[in-house]
Amino acid sequence: MLPIQTSYLTLLAPRCRRSRATLKKPPRQRLPLTAKLAAAAEQQSAVAEEISRSIINVRDVSEQTAAASDETAASSVELARLGNQLQMMVSHFRL
Repeated sequence: MLPIQTSYLTLLAPRCRRSRATLKKPPRQRLPLTAKLAAAAEQQSAVAEEISRSIINVRDVSEQTAAASDETAASSVELARLGNQLQMMVSHFRL
């Protein structure tokens, strides 16, 4: 057996013994553990939903920012065009 596998199995063995000891307990004694697991699962589910909502919000804001950037770019092009047009019109005047 490889040293890494041996180390892993050495760490895993006590966990297995504890799990087996828990499973050997009568169902009434396992209820607190089951309740803790259920509560943890509900909490993780709530956190996952919150993360999902946050990601959707980030996506929405990113799309709005991209649209605003496109508008800004179009306005910049139009402003440059108007600046060139004004420069051509003013170039006819001399002091």
